[in-house]
Amino acid sequence: MTILDWLKDRGYSVTKTDAGWALEPQPDDVTLKAIENFRDLLVYELTGDPRPDLKEDHARWAGVLEAAKARQPAIYAELHLMRCWGARLDSDMTIYGFDAAKMEKEIGEKLNPNMKEYVSSMAKYIQREY
Repeated sequence: MTILDWLKDRGYSVTKTDAGWALEPQPDDVTLKAIENFRDLLVYELTGDPRPDLKEDHARWAGVLEAAKARQPAIYAELHLMRCWGARLDSDMTIYGFDAAKMEKEIGEKLNPNMKEYVSSMAKYIQREY
């Protein structure tokens, strides 16, 4: 069960607003504590960014991951995995800060040697479309 399911089961609805996210009706203290405890998980469920702790490029990743999931599912898995491992997106949508060798060693698989450049170009393409 996701935190969103948990909230819905308790009669709450979560909607996106210009100011962020709104929860209705007003939550009680127990619900507010649960949301606080699971804030990062809730942010991931709402935005799709598995690393909301990396705040500088969170909004860029949320948009790119959402667009990739809808339009380029084959790339979405690679983008998601790279973000889990700390990949960052600068304002030009170039991926940096990603240790491919460390990830390959951990998961026991080799990435396409051009994946970083490919994903970066796809991120730019997806972002333009979105």
